[in-house]
Amino acid sequence: MTLFYFWLSAALISIILEIGHPGLFLFLSFAAGGALAAVAAWYYPEALVYQASVFLITSIVSFIIARMALSKAQSTSHHHTNIYALVGKHGMVVETISPFQPGYVLVGTERWLARELHNEILHQGTKVVVVHVAGASLIVKAE
Repeated sequence: MTLFYFWLSAALISIILEIGHPGLFLFLSFAAGGALAAVAAWYYPEALVYQASVFLITSIVSFIIARMALSKAQSTSHHHTNIYALVGKHGMVVETISPFQPGYVLVGTERWLARELHNEILHQGTKVVVVHVAGASLIVKAE
């Protein structure tokens, strides 16, 4: 029965450590292993090797599952934010853009400093698409 309390306390300490170090999921895996090892100790109190095997296998499997779930969640949530979200958006020239003088475009409701991709002249009213962001300027081309 003392091994049951040992594994149970190992699981609780692992949960406390996971709360103190969020995002690792290492201690959470140990907590799962400790909990299942405590169940094994409850039913097989004299089988220390069996309990340790349950702890080890459960910890490894839960760690692998947690890492796979975490990496899948991180890889699918990639999207552009801030000014980089403007790439691909359509707009209109509100101040003429020439090769040596940047102008302004209206993208949505915001006015942005812009240059033309191929150093061509874009007159006011020309519809454009944002192809790149360079600093705080948009690089655009005519549609």
